[in-house]
Amino acid sequence: MLRHSTAKDIIAQEVYSAIDQVQQRERIRMADSYEKIITELKRFMDDHPSSFWGGSHYEDWYVGIAQDADTRLRWHKALGVPHKIMTASSREIAAAVELHFVRRRGCAGESGGGPNANKVYAYRMKEGTTRE
Repeated sequence: MLRHSTAKDIIAQEVYSAIDQVQQRERIRMADSYEKIITELKRFMDDHPSSFWGGSHYEDWYVGIAQDADTRLRWHKALGVPHKIMTASSREIAAAVELHFVRRRGCAGESGGGPNANKVYAYRMKEGTTRE
């Protein structure tokens, strides 16, 4: 027996369809944010080569995440060195960017940053900056 769709069923289907579309757009936006931050940070590192080695040499850089990146940079004593802060669309994106640079590029850094850490920060390490 075929069941006829009621107005309530049709509205429910439209709502679920709209939710699916929003979720798909969010996934695309998050992917764009991830790629954009990686591209921008890599470019920044390449534009600020190590004075000793030349090139970007990722091992000379520290990448972390924080809710308040300016405070973290002060804590690392990194305000006087080349540094960059970028805002990710979510904590998950920020953490993924951090892992990309630490695990795939060889930058210094540790996972962490707290539950609301959506800022990605990077600084070139030198004598006097801290890694902790």
